[in-house]
Amino acid sequence: MDTSEIKIPSNIDLADKDFGIPGEIDLLIGCELFFELLRPNQLRSPCEKWLFQETVFGYIVVGSSDKFEEKSYCGLAINSEINSDSLNQQLRAFWEIETVDESSKEYSLEEEICETQYQNTHYRNEEGRYVVQLPFKKDPNCLGIYGLKTHAISS
Repeated sequence: MDTSEIKIPSNIDLADKDFGIPGEIDLLIGCELFFELLRPNQLRSPCEKWLFQETVFGYIVVGSSDKFEEKSYCGLAINSEINSDSLNQQLRAFWEIETVDESSKEYSLEEEICETQYQNTHYRNEEGRYVVQLPFKKDPNCLGIYGLKTHAISS
């Protein structure tokens, strides 16, 4: 897309310092985060065709182009100057916090029986679904309602 027709106001800093020069995408931002990055300031170009929207990274340019009348595209380009080592450290710290340590968990006898049942009986059928044999308690007295049943019968 030819961006030479876009007159960038001199009083704003663009989020993408290389705006208008094709290059690698630095960062993709999902819609769940995008709107949190917007700031309230907006400037319209004199021709009303372009909007300069302030974000936490700087201004972004949005608008339409005559070149794409038949198809509609939406995109955002941001040049982030975040140190990749810092980002890696933050991601590593995040995953350390989010990791569940299964090895230190102590299971109850019932949980161990269920895990063994699963390990010994699960398989994948012809349709690709997982099948597991249901565990049944051998002693009906431990079901909790056995006493209620015998009490109801005897009264």
